[in-house]
Amino acid sequence: MASWRDTASAQVQADLDALLDAALTTAEQPLRDAGGFLPFAVARTYDGEDQLVNVAITDDAPDPEELLTSLWQSLVDHSGDFRAVGVVTDRTADDGDRVAVQLEHANGPAIEVTLPYRLVDGTFEPGDLLAGEGIARIW
Repeated sequence: MASWRDTASAQVQADLDALLDAALTTAEQPLRDAGGFLPFAVARTYDGEDQLVNVAITDDAPDPEELLTSLWQSLVDHSGDFRAVGVVTDRTADDGDRVAVQLEHANGPAIEVTLPYRLVDGTFEPGDLLAGEGIARIW
């Protein structure tokens, strides 16, 4: 099966790789400290700068799904400012916990990368990265 890398330019690959690294690095700390995190995004501007993207939280106990919807809408509203984005969520399923990163590039693919993990006595133990086709929501 062909990989997204087979058709993506070097710039698209570098942008998505950098955003994935930023997403996973940013997610790891709250996982260690609090055992989880609310959805957030990372974005790369046309100038090549990476930014953390959040939306305003107005509730002491925000609904993660509502937050995720607001985050995607904010990215759509500001899509002209970015050439690539990654939306990061903390997922729990019967088969374990995972960090999910939905990456999308203005000039390339939409992919979803998941990182299974375990928290053992405050230690973050990552599994193997898994990548698959994502859903284009912005471009």
